[in-house]
Amino acid sequence: AYWMEGVTYSTQRKYLSADKALRKAFPMIKDNPQLKAAALFHLGLANFQLGNKSGNKKRILAGYRYTKECAAMKSPFQAQARKNLAAIRSQYRIR
Repeated sequence: AYWMEGVTYSTQRKYLSADKALRKAFPMIKDNPQLKAAALFHLGLANFQLGNKSGNKKRILAGYRYTKECAAMKSPFQAQARKNLAAIRSQYRIR
């Protein structure tokens, strides 16, 4: 339920709520590659958006790490995660 809630909040651009729900869901879904990939994608998006909006570098880096992990997984989210990763690297000069 937390996973569904988090993904829904993310698609609604309610990033703080998405982050909270997906963090609660993660321990329960980490062994399911499909759910994990979606959670990582949306955690990356939520944390990046929250950090970018507020200038919170910890959030930006958390978004980067989640996105990087998602980009490494074979899933329907992989291609977009790779694009997001490249954009984050370019914008914030992260290696």
